[in-house]
Amino acid sequence: MQPTQLLKARSSLVLTMLRLGQVKDAEPMARAIVADSTRIRGASHPDTLVTRQHWVNALSMLGEHGRSLRESGALLAEMQKRFGRDHRFTLALHSARFESLAALGRHDEAAAEAKRVWEGAAVQAGPLSHQAIVGQNDYASALCQTSRRREALPLLQDAAAKTMSAFGRDYALTHTVRFYLGECFIANRRFADAESAFSAVDSKKVAELTGRPHFAATLAVARSEAVLGLGDRQKVRVLLDTADKASGGSEDPELQQRLGRIRKSLGG
Repeated sequence: MQPTQLLKARSSLVLTMLRLGQVKDAEPMARAIVADSTRIRGASHPDTLVTRQHWVNALSMLGEHGRSLRESGALLAEMQKRFGRDHRFTLALHSARFESLAALGRHDEAAAEAKRVWEGAAVQAGPLSHQAIVGQNDYASALCQTSRRREALPLLQDAAAKTMSAFGRDYALTHTVRFYLGECFIANRRFADAESAFSAVDSKKVAELTGRPHFAATLAVARSEAVLGLGDRQKVRVLLDTADKASGGSEDPELQQRLGRIRKSLGG
């Protein structure tokens, strides 16, 4: 097998491992492929840039968000030069940067990255494309974590209408946008609207789209926050039990923090 063919095969294996959640094993493999691709193909070769993107994604998935952002900053400039601002590879890197910035609580910067994805995908595939709606959803959900949270609601409502119109009620993205709309209703203290949005979310569909195996627990926690805002403490306890069972011992820090805040509000 030629060296370049072997590199392609190794890259495909890394991508498969990332999709299966085998990130700890995939990251050193991705790092080694970057080194080998740089040596064999050259640092500016398109395939080398893509393998660097795989490595950046692995770092982000491992929670090494600072390192992922540092590596992706230089890579982004090179990808824009090589592929163009609106190419799917360039937009995918903006998406990865959004994820890391959001995880670090840098929501204004995360919103800017997501807006770039939204704008670029709308140009490439149209405003009703899956990727454009994902960008709009990410942009608005990040805004909802800032002082501009009121601006985010109409954007999320528009995204929900778009995905329903373009893809239908049963499409996974429809349920995902509906969940983030509920989250934004909570941020704006519109608890009844939040509970209405959450009640129509299929957690399995969202889990499949987002790769979050314990999403049912996240949904139950979010609903408990909405219900707590409505004053139904008994229903909150039922939802917390549901979240505990669905979490499967997950150590997701955000999930555990939200559970802790709600239990504290209940007095233990």
